Amino acid sequence: MALLLQDDPVHAQLVSVETFEAPSPIGSRPGRWAGREHAERLQDAGIGFLFADEVLREVLDRTLRRYAADFLGIQETRLMLEQLEGKYGELIKEVLRILPLQRIAEALRLLVSEGVSIRNRRGLLESMVEWGSIESDAGRLTEHLRAGLARQISHQYADRNRVISAFVLAPALEEQLRATLARQEKSRDSLPDDIGRTVLVQLRRLCDMLPEHDSTVLLVHSELRRCMRRLIVRGELQLAVLSFRELASEYNLQAVGTVSLTDVLARPAPKAGAVTPLATAS
Repeated sequence: MALLLQDDPVHAQLVSVETFEAPSPIGSRPGRWAGREHAERLQDAGIGFLFADEVLREVLDRTLRRYAADFLGIQETRLMLEQLEGKYGELIKEVLRILPLQRIAEALRLLVSEGVSIRNRRGLLESMVEWGSIESDAGRLTEHLRAGLARQISHQYADRNRVISAFVLAPALEEQLRATLARQEKSRDSLPDDIGRTVLVQLRRLCDMLPEHDSTVLLVHSELRRCMRRLIVRGELQLAVLSFRELASEYNLQAVGTVSLTDVLARPAPKAGAVTPLATAS
């Protein structure tokens, strides 16, 4: 069985380990593989790799995460709330007074579907109490829940220096998209096909420049997050979409690419580039 490298192939060449390119089951791009007989040499050199069984576990883990929201329904939500009654009894009573169980379950599913942990039960319940009577739509309610989890979401996508690398929209494009959505009477979560296709082309071009498993996100105005997320899913891009409301002030922003309707205005920059405090980024 072969080993899947998790390091720069050049490092393997430096220790005389031959590698070959083949499809990777845990990435959208081909991976670099080496024979199992080289495991000890790679370990001694500190070069990262995965054994075949580790690759399989990674595939299963990603599959479960991808479809985790399908396992969270009304029954599971009811059970979760019942388990929390002893600790947050009054809070749960207030949530259920404001929100039907179906809307709670739908909001939680939307969070899980985008890889947002729902372990901060108290924070989620408090946000539901605050916004549940204001937002009748589960999608809009979820946006407020995400804002309440700003520190958690920021930590999820930041590097060890608390820097979040992000693609951003050009100001002119952002204004145009917001105006377009405001004019649409019904579907305010979808962009017109012509604009959507153009934006998707630019985003795909930027994503193609990123290394595999990069944590760069698309950062947009809160009014645009849902429609941009839908566009990303439609284009099958592996790119998280965050709004400025979801970013905690103690983290910094590094814009590594800008999208416009005409071209990519700024190419991805090295990770050592300038950063902007999130308190002033928006």
